[in-house]
Amino acid sequence: MDGSKNLALKVICAMICSEKPPKRKEKKRKWVKDWISTRGQQGLSVLQRELEMNDKTGFRELLRMTAEDFDFLLGKVKHLITKQDTKMRLAIPPGERMSLTLRFLATGESFKSLRFHYRVGTSTISQIVVETCAALYQVLKEDFLKVL
Repeated sequence: MDGSKNLALKVICAMICSEKPPKRKEKKRKWVKDWISTRGQQGLSVLQRELEMNDKTGFRELLRMTAEDFDFLLGKVKHLITKQDTKMRLAIPPGERMSLTLRFLATGESFKSLRFHYRVGTSTISQIVVETCAALYQVLKEDFLKVL
């Protein structure tokens, strides 16, 4: 009797051990995180627009240039840094691209830090900074850079 109970326990243990655990469903990753999707209402670009209208000194402290200089530069590169909206998402506007790049150049702030201020992903920021700097160089090199 004792031997048959022992055998039964071994069989039950073997059956339990051989069963595969149920597969866990992986959490679906969102294409855009919730905190990034509120960029139009809460990002630094909202503050920038407020400062441009109400506090010229604050605007200058934010981007290290006047609103007039910002608009001048934006007018020169806007056609080069404008992206097209798609059915899936809205493109980041050229003014926000320029602002993000100028903030990076003026402060040296890390991309990881800027992503929280502008509510843009880190990889997107790195792409924007490179593209905008290339556009600025392209339009300003004739007037402001002396080639030896």
